[in-house]
Amino acid sequence: MSKSYTMDELISGYFEKQFAEVDEVPLPKFTLRHRLTMKRIFKLFEHNKAMSDINAADTCENVLGHKQLSFRKRLIIALTIIVCLAVMTGFVIVFISGGFNGTVYQDNTHLFSIDTANCPSTIEKEYSLSVVPEGFEMYDVSATSTDITVMYCNPDTEQVLVFGQTVKSEFNPHINTEGFDLQETNVNGCNAVYIEYNSEQGVSSIVIWDNKDYVLMLSGDFDKNELLNLSISNEINGF
Repeated sequence: MSKSYTMDELISGYFEKQFAEVDEVPLPKFTLRHRLTMKRIFKLFEHNKAMSDINAADTCENVLGHKQLSFRKRLIIALTIIVCLAVMTGFVIVFISGGFNGTVYQDNTHLFSIDTANCPSTIEKEYSLSVVPEGFEMYDVSATSTDITVMYCNPDTEQVLVFGQTVKSEFNPHINTEGFDLQETNVNGCNAVYIEYNSEQGVSSIVIWDNKDYVLMLSGDFDKNELLNLSISNEINGF
């Protein structure tokens, strides 16, 4: 009785018969010199591999900054960066006086009132100068709920004098300080600052003082001493 086989079985049987008996091949016998040479080569390879791993780790550490600096050094670096950025953006110094502080930029000082607690948030009493220089008369008034500006003029000399009254919470002018400095002083016991501008066109000044409830300002074509004396006279005589 004949037995039928599939094609897969015939192919599998053929290869099983071909590889059933494998001649035993003897392992080669290496000389002592060859074995010592190979041993030296493998030892050198292991050494080079170890050195390569160390160098790679050092390179990664240098590139990635794996070693962290101490907190003190990191803080110093951070502060240095902040200062450099501040200088690059124009910030120079903080202005601080008895009644005012501000940020000094390259060409101006942004000024603020310090003591704003328990002060009116709107103009509750309108001030006007009780003492004005001879020949000056009121020219214009501009008022809002938080500030009043009164302009006085001398028609003969064409000098101008401006009086300002502002609630403390809204006081934040930019004072021109390019080439000039704000100076601290007092007006009849009130904290004050002033600045004087001298140029070929003449002299002008600004005096700003804390009047307890409001911030008052005088500016005009006067030197600092004239405006300071005028401010003191008005504080003494009242508004």
